[in-house]
Amino acid sequence: MNDMPATEASSQKGEKEHVRNYLLATVVAALLLVGWSVAYFTTYNAGVSAAETGPWFAETQVAKVGWSSFQSAGCAQCHSILGQQGQSLGPDLTYVGKRWKAEQIEQLVRNPRSIFPNTMMPAFSNLSEEQVDQIATYLETLK
Repeated sequence: MNDMPATEASSQKGEKEHVRNYLLATVVAALLLVGWSVAYFTTYNAGVSAAETGPWFAETQVAKVGWSSFQSAGCAQCHSILGQQGQSLGPDLTYVGKRWKAEQIEQLVRNPRSIFPNTMMPAFSNLSEEQVDQIATYLETLK
């Protein structure tokens, strides 16, 4: 039936088992890495307010200033970015820069009902032009 000597068949079986064990170890390592990454990023800055540290994704000075204005204006009370902050009252703004330009965001901040008539979002008429511009510029970077 099988022309292969027993030692050669045993050797091939050992190689297959070695490859299977290697693949299994690789999959386990990948799952551990993914699990660690999720745990790390969901607890990032745990116990420290985002207003104090800024998010890890606000890398440029413009983004840091915009993030600060976003926080001080109270935007993060309703809106989240990458699942951080917010109370789900407003939409998640993680990728808002893909859908909206800074000018549109500025209009939305100043007079949200001009775009969404039934929105719960209040107009932020108390913000200066500079603050609105900083927020809009920051949010436009979220792509």
